[in-house]
Amino acid sequence: MWYAPGDAPFFVNQEQLLALLRRQTVFLHVNTAIFRRQALLDVGGFAPELRWHSDWFAIYAIALRSGFCAVPRALSYFRIDEQSYSARGTRNPALQQDVMLKIIDRLNQPKFAYFRDAMWQAPSPMSPFMRPMLIALAKRPQRYPALFPILRWWLAEVAKGRRPAAWTALVQQLRNSLRRSERRGGAAEHE
Repeated sequence: MWYAPGDAPFFVNQEQLLALLRRQTVFLHVNTAIFRRQALLDVGGFAPELRWHSDWFAIYAIALRSGFCAVPRALSYFRIDEQSYSARGTRNPALQQDVMLKIIDRLNQPKFAYFRDAMWQAPSPMSPFMRPMLIALAKRPQRYPALFPILRWWLAEVAKGRRPAAWTALVQQLRNSLRRSERRGGAAEHE
């Protein structure tokens, strides 16, 4: 929880969350969340058409509408199983792209305009599935209004050296090489 001011629980309102999301991803995990029933119902619960991303949609929709309380410590653990529902689904490009388009369709509903606007300003919560989202949107010109803000964010992340993982590793290797060269150069000057 990079944004935690200390060890004590704290509240993050909608505006604060959006400001944090503009800086970096704030991961919100359903396995540690406690929702008010009405808040979950107000965002449509866990929408079946969003499949393995229904929990992602629900938790961010609630947090961007009402804020959230954070407890900066481990509250649960989960294991990753390659045969789980979500792992199998995300490995199927056709199904994953279909879910991406359904997320965009849901964001385009008037009742989720606040969520859509937040995602266009700060798409970092989509980072776990950014690549399939960009591919799904790029294949459909009628969806380009959704593509451009997400792509702009992605390119800014690439420019900062934070995405994609291969690029991030290359940038880090280059930085490390430069540091080693500078240290060797500095040591040679002192000899």
